[in-house]
Parts: sequence; C-alpha cells; structure tokens
Amino acid sequence: MQNFVPLLALANLMFVVYGCEPYITSDQTVYCEAPLVFVGVVNCAKIEDRDATFRVKIASNIKGQVGYIGQTVTIIGFGRAYSCGPTVLDVNRKYIFTISRYSSPNRLEIYEYFEATLENLNRFSKFDCSCKVEVDLPYQPLYGEPAPIGDKCLITEREFDCHFYESYCARQPSNVNSYRQRSPCQWFAPNTPCL
Repeated sequence: MQNFVPLLALANLMFVVYGCEPYITSDQTVYCEAPLVFVGVVNCAKIEDRDATFRVKIASNIKGQVGYIGQTVTIIGFGRAYSCGPTVLDVNRKYIFTISRYSSPNRLEIYEYFEATLENLNRFSKFDCSCKVEVDLPYQPLYGEPAPIGDKCLITEREFDCHFYESYCARQPSNVNSYRQRSPCQWFAPNTPCL
C-alpha cells in the first residue's frame, strides 16, 4: 500500500501536466461520435467556475434533432475551473456544435465546436461515418481495435499535414450493388502544397 500512494500521486501529476496536450483526432471522428450536430447563433454567454452556459438559436440541424429551427436551446461548456481553460464563444456568432454522447436531454454538453463557414459546412456534409479515421503517428500511436482495411483511412505522418483538418475520409460512389460490395474508404485532401 505504501508504494501505491506515490504511484497514484505520480499518475495524477502526469494527468495534470499532460491532460491538456492535444490528442489528435479528426473533425470527422468528432462528428461521427456525436449524436447531435447543429448550427446555431450564440445569443448570450455566462461563464462561471464549473460551467459555461450559452443560449443558442438553432439555424439548422445537421445530425439528429436538437430542436426546431429558430428555437433557442441552452448548451453547456467548460467553466473557468476547468484545467484546460473555459469554453469561450462570441455572442452573435454562428457555430457548428457537436453535442457530447454523454449529454442528457436536460443538459446538452458541447463536445466540440467549429466556425460555421461555408467550407466547414461543405466538408461536414461529406463525412462518411461508415469510414473510421485512425491516427497513427510516432508521438501518438494507434490505440484500440483497428477497423478493417477497407473501412478506414489510416493517417500517418504523410497524411498529417497542413490539410489534415480540411480533409475527410469517404467511399467513392460505386455502380456495384451496395448490399454486396462497398468501395473502400479513401482520404480526400486538398491538392495545394503546404507552405
């Protein structure tokens, strides 16, 4: 037991030190893991120690049904006491919100948010949730059960470049009967060189 206490203290220290390090995941993974995705305009914001509370007017439902268009809903982000910093959103600005799968109908928690630009909206419409994006980098090795070869895009150092967050993984439309054989997943990224 005496050896366990220092080990537990070390583990907690490592979490505090590395807890805010960015874990690299694709926007497509965030989208596919979220049960609800919608576009909304922030009407008001209140940041307290535990939570940040936002009143948001729904502009459109992208995935699932948060509410009807024009309805105002309350969504929750991180407060000032969160070790990685609070959720800060600009009032009167439009965002794409993904809602956490751990939310309840009475407490919609922000999983991630993005600027509601035309580029982001077009890219989100191309996300194919039958394709898994797996990130395997030297400083972030692949974890978990890997998806079958044709059902994933494997991101290595070659694909992880300045276009990573502009890209997506999807299947090419095929003339083959979709119940028999699907085309494999492919990584689609802009062709412009990174500077």
